[in-house]
This record gives sequence, structure tokens and C-alpha cells, in this order.
Amino acid sequence: MRSCCRSVCFLLLMDSKLPPRVGRAWRPFRRVVHCWSPVYQFGWYPNRLVSLLGIKRNGHSLGLGDKGGQRSCSGQHIDHIKPVDKPFDTFFIIKRTTTSNESFHTVSPFLVERAVTAHLGITKSTRKLRSGDLLIEVATRKQAEQIIKLKSLDNIPVAVSAHATLNSSKGVVSYGELLNVPIEEILKGFQPQGVTQVQRIKIGKNGQLIDTKHLILTFHSPRIPESVRAGYIKLTVRPYIPNPLRCFKCQRLGHSKASCRGTLTCARCAEAGHDSSNCTESEKCVNCKREKEV
Repeated sequence: MRSCCRSVCFLLLMDSKLPPRVGRAWRPFRRVVHCWSPVYQFGWYPNRLVSLLGIKRNGHSLGLGDKGGQRSCSGQHIDHIKPVDKPFDTFFIIKRTTTSNESFHTVSPFLVERAVTAHLGITKSTRKLRSGDLLIEVATRKQAEQIIKLKSLDNIPVAVSAHATLNSSKGVVSYGELLNVPIEEILKGFQPQGVTQVQRIKIGKNGQLIDTKHLILTFHSPRIPESVRAGYIKLTVRPYIPNPLRCFKCQRLGHSKASCRGTLTCARCAEAGHDSSNCTESEKCVNCKREKEV
């Protein structure tokens, strides 16, 4: 009978030379065996080593042999990329298709709720936009496939399309070894993880644009993942915060010129009523009205 512990094998031999009245007894015989033991090397089996070597904790034996063959350990372990489910759109816009440009402002919300539930079931959310269109967030892939086929809601003709921006998100990863890798190759490697676009951040230096190690990743998902894999490297994904949007009409931040409701303001002298194309006044800040410091 053999048992292995701390690189020492104990061989118990039956001693048949004892008198019959005493009976047979087990006499331990110690024999040192020169073999590598993770107990001696590491003090005790780490959890990772246990899973790699197939150690049986109750017997303290190295179960390196399996039915299908012998398992080996190379000393390194790489977690392979888990397959990512194919992403699908979750936000959809429903518009009324009438010749008189009608919207859902004049439609009962009870009717809309009943019609949406009858066609799709219970969705995550339904909202009416300022334009009068409906914004619906679906919960499952099946609902996404059903809503895109809708042609009417309770005899109201409609047109359904995926939202232009809410179905995607942007994150930033930084890794110096990708600095010399072409964008096409990076995109191809990230596509199985739901990435649809890769853009490298550049900075201006001495009148030239210089590539950096920072990459903007666009995901086909409303929320960015915690991390992505660049081959065998795990990279943390940080939220992408773009530069603030500036209005070139009122010179304020947070909106564009197309949606501005403010007053035309000069970008040079910060006075209202004219633009900066023919202005010759001194430059001033539009917020504090002070002259620009040289």
C-alpha cells in the first residue's frame, strides 16, 4: 500500500514473522524517493496549480494522468478569449408614416402601450421624444427582430429604424505595443469582441500630428465592456470623454450651431449682433468680456 506525502513514499509491508498469537501487523518502512513535489516547492498547493495539475486534495496525489491521456503543465497559462454573443440593436425609433406629417403627440399613450405589448411583449422602456416619435428599448434579441418588421401599430402606419447613436458606445484603451500595428489589423482582432471602429488619438507637436498609444474603440453596445483582449493581453476599457461641443453662433458650449436658439455673437470681440468675419475689435472672452492676455 502506498501513499505519497512531502516527496516521501511510505511503503507498508506485512510482517509475517510474528507469532500466531500476536497476529499479523503492519510495519512501516521508510524509503526516500527523489521526485519533484509542489508541496516542497511552494509550501502548499496554490489554487491555480491545483486546477492545472489536477491535484486531488483529499489524497494529496498528483493526478496528472487522465483517461484521454496525460496532462502537462508548461508553467504559463493564458486565458483564451471567451466567445462574445453577436451584438444586436436595443434602441429603435418608431415614426408615423402619413402624408400630413402626424406624430404620436395626438395618440393615446394607453393605445401605444397596448399595441407595443401586443406585438413585442414587455419591453425595457417606451418614451416619446420631443419630435413626437417613439423611442423603444427592447430587452431581447427576439424583440429586436420583431420590432424592425413592424409596419403598423393598431392600424397606425409606422416606420421603424435603429437609433443612430444610442446603440453604440465608445471607450479608450492604451497599450504601447499597438503603436506600430496598423489600424486595420487592430480592428480585425477586436471585431469578435463587438468593436466596429478603431481610431487612434493624435496630438499636435511642432506643427505635426503624432500618433499616440491611445485608441478609441466603438462598440456595438450601449455600454462599454470592462476590458478587451489584444491577443493574449488584457486591456482595461475607460469611458471616452470627447471634447465639449462648441456653438459657433452664440459661442457657448454644449450644443451646435444647427440647434442653437441663442443670439449671434462675435467670436472675436464677444459682442452680439455680428459675426467675426469682418470684426477688427480686440479679442475678448465671451464669458468674462475681458481682453485676451498676450
